[in-house]
Amino acid sequence: MNFLYFKPILNRCDPVKSMPYVLALLAFVLPLSSTGLGVALGLMIVTFIAGFKDYKSLLLETLLKPYTLVLVAFLLWVVLACLWSPASGVEQLAAIKKYVKLLCFPLLIVAFANPFVREWALRAFLLAMLVCVFLVFVQWIGRLNFGHY
Repeated sequence: MNFLYFKPILNRCDPVKSMPYVLALLAFVLPLSSTGLGVALGLMIVTFIAGFKDYKSLLLETLLKPYTLVLVAFLLWVVLACLWSPASGVEQLAAIKKYVKLLCFPLLIVAFANPFVREWALRAFLLAMLVCVFLVFVQWIGRLNFGHY
């Protein structure tokens, strides 16, 4: 596939301007779908990498904070514990995979430094929670059935 076809589209995209929308999407899918959460996290990381020069100083400042260092030390401890354990390789990777998403916290801290982004994400999260409450209520009154025939 010729990726030069996407070059005009990518040149018009500004990662700094699109970050609030990506984080709003992330906050919206958080209570709704674990698959959507994985996709939104991937999209957030791609957007963050695309706008790295704009976030570089804030990210470096965040990476040197004590909570980030503790997080990295914890993840190294998990990897060391998995290497030490008698579990199979698949089980070890499953244990590590549970904690790898914690690496997104420093990126989220940097992204939520902007009050505009925080407001968009909070509204998206609240909207998703309202959707969840509505769906639970509709199922409770018997108008929505999941696999019950």
